[in-house]
Amino acid sequence: MSPSDIVDFRDTVAVEAITPAWHRLAWETAGSSYFQSPEWVRAWWEHLADRPETRVAVWRDRQNDLEAVAAMSRRSERLHRKLRVPVTFWTNAGSGPGAADHTGFPALPGRTSDVAGWLATLDGSVLIRNAAPTSAAAIPAGARAVEESPCPRLSIPAGDEPIGRSSKFRKRLRRNSRMLRERGIEFRAVAGPDISAFMLNRLMDLHEARGEAMSWSTTFTPARIGFHRQLIEGSDPGRGPGIMLAETPEQIVGILYGFWWRDTFSYFQTGWDPSWWELSLGTALVYEMILHARSAGARVFDFLRGPEDYKYRFGAEDLVDRTWLLPRGASGKLLEAKARAG
Repeated sequence: MSPSDIVDFRDTVAVEAITPAWHRLAWETAGSSYFQSPEWVRAWWEHLADRPETRVAVWRDRQNDLEAVAAMSRRSERLHRKLRVPVTFWTNAGSGPGAADHTGFPALPGRTSDVAGWLATLDGSVLIRNAAPTSAAAIPAGARAVEESPCPRLSIPAGDEPIGRSSKFRKRLRRNSRMLRERGIEFRAVAGPDISAFMLNRLMDLHEARGEAMSWSTTFTPARIGFHRQLIEGSDPGRGPGIMLAETPEQIVGILYGFWWRDTFSYFQTGWDPSWWELSLGTALVYEMILHARSAGARVFDFLRGPEDYKYRFGAEDLVDRTWLLPRGASGKLLEAKARAG
């Protein structure tokens, strides 16, 4: 069935009108993530994507209640530094390098085929990035998976059960946390609008310092601070950004940053003073956030994309996101070539 309406994202009045119902549908959809929420998509469109042409298809029932939402953006990207001409295609809004995992289209079970059918009508190649397994029913016919992204996630042990896959790792976690506290560090969780501009700036500074110490680059830079400020301003405790601070009496020495959504905390980025490396401050921040998430009623700690070894030492198991391509014309051939090249 065709959409009840298609909203142009540049029509701010129309977008505002559907946002509460979109949020409610995403929240109530089993297997959804924060990255499918209107808060994420709107901040991405505003700050990261340069406001591309974006269509939001919505399906309603006879009582005018929202039953499905699909937001797609027309993007022009250079697929390789040597390719001067950008390639134009449709992609799911809110996705892309350094952006969302577990993407998809909030929809009631009876509407997923309608979403898939509408995606197939878009004029040009369609690239659905990092789609959650629960989104498979909304993938258009003819699309094929061109990339897989393992996203380790931990089912948080209940009650006072230990955290960590091995007794040796569990012992080290407890020892390091104890020694950090003995040296004056305290851990403190902050959520929603209580995350101050100073905390966000400090996170960026610490992340940059750690990157320099480890000689790696990152997309999590001050250029994206407006994006994260908007997410913080539009959040509430239990929904949206949350952090774990590591503080001495003098200063913040470490911050873990992520997102609350339903029964899950998704760990997005971290920054910590490299001088605390010997006591594994970064690992301690993860441990303390898992403990806090458990006390707050969360059932899942999601490490998001990347199969780093430490995630599995905590006991995480892979959830695999897939990128799907429905190729058309010259853009489709180029996108397929990029996928084959890896």
